[in-house]
Amino acid sequence: MSLKTTIRSAALSAFAALGDLIDIVDYSSVAVATYDPSDGESTQTDTDYEDLQLVREKYEAHEMTSAIMGTDFKGYMLYTELSDITPKKGDYITSGSNIWEVIGWENIYDILWKFQLRPRNN
Repeated sequence: MSLKTTIRSAALSAFAALGDLIDIVDYSSVAVATYDPSDGESTQTDTDYEDLQLVREKYEAHEMTSAIMGTDFKGYMLYTELSDITPKKGDYITSGSNIWEVIGWENIYDILWKFQLRPRNN
Protein backbone atom coordinates (compact mmCIF):
# COMPACT_ATOMS: atom_id res chain seq x y z
CA MET A 1 0.00 0.00 0.00
CA SER A 2 1.42 3.41 -0.97
CA LEU A 3 1.94 6.21 1.53
CA LYS A 4 -0.72 8.31 -0.22
CA THR A 5 -3.23 5.47 0.08
CA THR A 6 -2.38 5.07 3.76
CA ILE A 7 -2.84 8.79 4.41
CA ARG A 8 -6.12 8.86 2.45
CA SER A 9 -7.40 5.95 4.54
CA ALA A 10 -6.42 7.75 7.75
CA ALA A 11 -8.22 10.91 6.56
CA LEU A 12 -11.38 8.89 5.84
CA SER A 13 -11.22 7.35 9.31
CA ALA A 14 -10.66 10.76 10.90
CA PHE A 15 -13.66 12.25 9.10
CA ALA A 16 -15.84 9.33 10.17
CA ALA A 17 -14.79 9.90 13.79
CA LEU A 18 -15.82 13.58 13.75
CA GLY A 19 -19.53 12.76 14.02
CA ASP A 20 -21.47 15.89 15.06
CA LEU A 21 -18.72 18.25 13.86
CA ILE A 22 -19.56 17.43 10.26
CA ASP A 23 -21.97 19.71 8.38
CA ILE A 24 -23.89 18.25 5.45
CA VAL A 25 -23.62 20.90 2.75
CA ASP A 26 -24.26 21.62 -0.90
CA TYR A 27 -21.44 22.98 -3.06
CA SER A 28 -22.33 25.25 -5.97
CA SER A 29 -19.78 25.68 -8.73
CA VAL A 30 -20.53 29.04 -10.32
CA ALA A 31 -20.37 29.09 -14.11
CA VAL A 32 -19.24 32.04 -16.15
CA ALA A 33 -22.27 33.85 -17.56
CA THR A 34 -22.72 33.72 -21.31
CA TYR A 35 -24.11 36.68 -23.21
CA ASP A 36 -26.50 36.21 -26.12
CA PRO A 37 -26.26 39.31 -28.35
CA SER A 38 -29.45 38.38 -30.21
CA ASP A 39 -31.64 39.03 -27.16
CA GLY A 40 -29.24 40.89 -24.88
CA GLU A 41 -29.65 38.30 -22.11
CA SER A 42 -26.93 36.77 -19.95
CA THR A 43 -27.41 33.27 -18.59
CA GLN A 44 -25.48 31.50 -15.89
CA THR A 45 -25.94 27.86 -14.98
CA ASP A 46 -24.36 26.76 -11.72
CA THR A 47 -23.55 23.11 -11.03
CA ASP A 48 -24.64 21.86 -7.61
CA TYR A 49 -23.07 19.00 -5.67
CA GLU A 50 -25.38 17.91 -2.85
CA ASP A 51 -25.02 16.22 0.53
CA LEU A 52 -21.28 16.65 0.97
CA GLN A 53 -19.44 16.50 4.29
CA LEU A 54 -17.65 19.62 5.53
CA VAL A 55 -15.92 20.44 8.79
CA ARG A 56 -15.69 24.15 9.63
CA GLU A 57 -13.24 25.75 12.02
CA LYS A 58 -12.66 29.37 13.07
CA TYR A 59 -9.30 30.91 12.26
CA GLU A 60 -7.02 31.40 15.26
CA ALA A 61 -5.66 34.89 15.98
CA HIS A 62 -2.14 33.93 14.83
CA GLU A 63 -3.54 32.85 11.43
CA MET A 64 -5.16 36.20 10.68
CA THR A 65 -3.75 38.13 7.74
CA SER A 66 -5.05 41.04 5.68
CA ALA A 67 -6.78 38.46 3.44
CA ILE A 68 -8.63 36.72 6.29
CA MET A 69 -11.56 38.48 7.94
CA GLY A 70 -12.69 37.78 11.50
CA THR A 71 -15.89 36.18 10.18
CA ASP A 72 -14.04 33.75 7.87
CA PHE A 73 -13.89 30.02 8.50
CA LYS A 74 -11.61 27.23 7.42
CA GLY A 75 -13.50 24.38 5.80
CA TYR A 76 -12.22 20.85 5.27
CA MET A 77 -13.73 18.39 2.82
CA LEU A 78 -12.49 15.04 1.60
CA TYR A 79 -11.04 15.37 -1.89
CA THR A 80 -13.28 12.58 -3.15
CA GLU A 81 -16.34 14.77 -2.47
CA LEU A 82 -15.31 17.17 -5.28
CA SER A 83 -12.66 15.26 -7.21
CA ASP A 84 -14.13 16.06 -10.63
CA ILE A 85 -13.88 19.86 -10.31
CA THR A 86 -11.43 22.49 -9.19
CA PRO A 87 -13.01 24.96 -6.79
CA LYS A 88 -12.80 28.64 -7.70
CA LYS A 89 -13.35 32.00 -6.10
CA GLY A 90 -17.04 32.83 -6.07
CA ASP A 91 -18.26 29.26 -5.69
CA TYR A 92 -20.34 28.83 -2.57
CA ILE A 93 -21.28 26.30 0.07
CA THR A 94 -24.76 26.13 1.60
CA SER A 95 -25.93 24.51 4.83
CA GLY A 96 -29.53 25.28 5.71
CA SER A 97 -29.84 29.08 5.62
CA ASN A 98 -26.07 29.60 5.90
CA ILE A 99 -24.16 30.44 2.74
CA TRP A 100 -20.37 30.77 2.61
CA GLU A 101 -18.46 32.05 -0.39
CA VAL A 102 -15.27 30.29 -1.39
CA ILE A 103 -12.48 32.87 -1.06
CA GLY A 104 -9.54 30.48 -1.34
CA TRP A 105 -8.80 26.76 -1.48
CA GLU A 106 -5.97 24.29 -1.38
CA ASN A 107 -5.83 20.73 -2.63
CA ILE A 108 -3.85 18.80 -0.03
CA TYR A 109 -2.30 15.87 -1.93
CA ASP A 110 -5.62 14.81 -3.52
CA ILE A 111 -6.75 13.80 -0.02
CA LEU A 112 -8.39 16.91 1.38
CA TRP A 113 -9.75 20.25 0.20
CA LYS A 114 -9.02 23.13 2.55
CA PHE A 115 -11.22 26.18 1.97
CA GLN A 116 -11.25 29.76 3.16
CA LEU A 117 -14.96 30.49 3.54
CA ARG A 118 -16.66 33.84 4.11
CA PRO A 119 -20.32 34.34 5.06
CA ARG A 120 -22.17 35.56 2.01
CA ASN A 121 -24.28 38.68 2.25
CA ASN A 122 -27.56 38.15 0.44
